[in-house]
Amino acid sequence: MIEAFPVLPQYSKWIMTAILSIISIILFLVFRTYARKKVMIAMLLSSLGDIFMTDAFGLGSTVSGIPGAAFFIAAHIVYATCFTSLTKQYGYKYKNAGFYLGLVLTVISAVILFVFACLSDDPQYGMLVLILIYIAIIGWNIVSNFSYSFSDKGARIIFLPFAILLFYLTDIWIFLDMLNIYSGLHGIVWYFYPEAQLLLILFCESFKKKNEPEYRFAVR
Repeated sequence: MIEAFPVLPQYSKWIMTAILSIISIILFLVFRTYARKKVMIAMLLSSLGDIFMTDAFGLGSTVSGIPGAAFFIAAHIVYATCFTSLTKQYGYKYKNAGFYLGLVLTVISAVILFVFACLSDDPQYGMLVLILIYIAIIGWNIVSNFSYSFSDKGARIIFLPFAILLFYLTDIWIFLDMLNIYSGLHGIVWYFYPEAQLLLILFCESFKKKNEPEYRFAVR
């Protein structure tokens, strides 16, 4: 654990994830668009993942980690389908510069993690396979996010890619611990993860009035 970041109490993590879910619900109820609905679902799934990952039920980190990871996988899939669908609905090109940039970043990071895991004093090959599968799913989220952001432009071209990369970075810190590579970063995840989720919630689409083009896909 980095000394500049003291360990946060568990209840503070539950409060933060609850606030994020509440914000996503409020934004959906106010704007009632496709993107807001998808992001709300993704955040609720993430909050369920947070509850298990912080072992709120006292089941032990190993037992709690399984449903926790499953909820986060589901959340990444929902995020990815949201950005993929928005790209298609607005007639944007999916395989653009953002798509390829996201793909390259995902592949390079996966390769680097693979190499370090294999060179570890205590290689965890079974866990490595599971993590690489998880990274493939996150990668879909990253390329979809980048593709949509680079096409839609505006503030999203900055904040959405930054948000998903920060989200991914906190996952990498956890992976480093799980693979016995380095454990010093696991404890600071909650100093950055909430910000990543908040940016995804806020910038999945602009705050436009309902008669503007972005609301062609409003939820009925």
